[in-house]
Amino acid sequence: MRAPIECLPLELIDLIVAQFSLSDYQSIRLSSKHLVYLTLSSFCDRFFTRRTTTLASPSLDRLLRVSKCRHLADKVLFLDVKLLNRADYESLQQISRVGIYPPPKRFPRVPHVKLDDIKQEAELFEYMRHSKDPKTVTDKLARALRHLRNLRTVRMRVNGATLSSVPSEVYDDHEFLAASFRAVSGALLKSELMIEQLYTSKGTSIRATTKSANLNYSAFILPVPLTQAFCSLRSLSLSLCTDSIDSRVPGWERNISRFISAAPALEELVLCTQLNYGMYQWRIAVVRSLARSVRLSNLRNLQLHGFHVSEADMKAFIHAHSHALRNVTIRKCHMQEGTWGSLIASFKGLDLEYLRMVKLQQESIPKHMYWTPHGGGKRNKIVLDIRGKLPSKRMDEMLVDAVETLVPSVPLHEFLDS
Repeated sequence: MRAPIECLPLELIDLIVAQFSLSDYQSIRLSSKHLVYLTLSSFCDRFFTRRTTTLASPSLDRLLRVSKCRHLADKVLFLDVKLLNRADYESLQQISRVGIYPPPKRFPRVPHVKLDDIKQEAELFEYMRHSKDPKTVTDKLARALRHLRNLRTVRMRVNGATLSSVPSEVYDDHEFLAASFRAVSGALLKSELMIEQLYTSKGTSIRATTKSANLNYSAFILPVPLTQAFCSLRSLSLSLCTDSIDSRVPGWERNISRFISAAPALEELVLCTQLNYGMYQWRIAVVRSLARSVRLSNLRNLQLHGFHVSEADMKAFIHAHSHALRNVTIRKCHMQEGTWGSLIASFKGLDLEYLRMVKLQQESIPKHMYWTPHGGGKRNKIVLDIRGKLPSKRMDEMLVDAVETLVPSVPLHEFLDS
């Protein structure tokens, strides 16, 4: 005899179980085989659309088990590759040496790490840092990805703060992140999976520095080009660390450009740097390499955060993509050569729909960019948006007004006196 809930229409059952926690699902699915069948679709949508994994063997094994189940594997759309930070790995290493599970209370708790996984999670940091080709991780992840046929988005992020404040440890952190990124990229290539979005920052917009996987140039030194794996990539968000380059490797910035060029169908490109010290020439070199060698015929959205740039390079890159480019966001960038006012004026004639410029600086006077709105006062950002409405002014006229309302942050005589 069926229970009353089994006699309800499937639409009502879906509405009821949509409010269930995982334990509630477990209980109701144990009550009858018919309820397992009725709640299967809702259960998969709720708990398997987004999957989170680390690169340690126990977590990859769980992902493999999901990939071998057809009903579950086909539901996976988003894969979150989670890396722990240095403090977490040091805590796991200490717990592993003590060998008491659960660990004594004096040890901080590392979230989302099961007791049975502590030893292998603790070994991952040293393995990845010393491995030029982390084949074990790459092969296992590739086997799992091969069966996730509907996977569209891969994101690699760090749990909490990214870097240590000790210079020697910062270098180790960068090597670990670079090796992890090479492993994920290699797995995507081996699996022949066509994804549409790849993030190493928190999302498609520029946000705070925490939780982003900050990659140095060595992360993009890959044995084979990724054009085959990235031919369907539409959105790419990279968090870069140019300040960690200890030795001058000729042409290091071209590795980043080649990686971006491997996605010819790219429609959205988000680039941000996360450290505020080091030589500004390194950041200029990245943008200059992009301007000279990267051509993306479908690029509609461009976001830059934290770069030092030159006016000539910015003009070259934006005008090279003017036929498709519609949205531009530039945040916390420093104009080393040229002026922002001249760059904004050069946008006249482009088919831009949205322009956002926030907290900009330049070597020329005025040092800090401020705009005077019609209501008076001044602000450190400007947003020009003609999307979804019929403006009284065209974008070209708005650009002219934006240049005219630029005001210095400090009076000219104070600069001359200093």
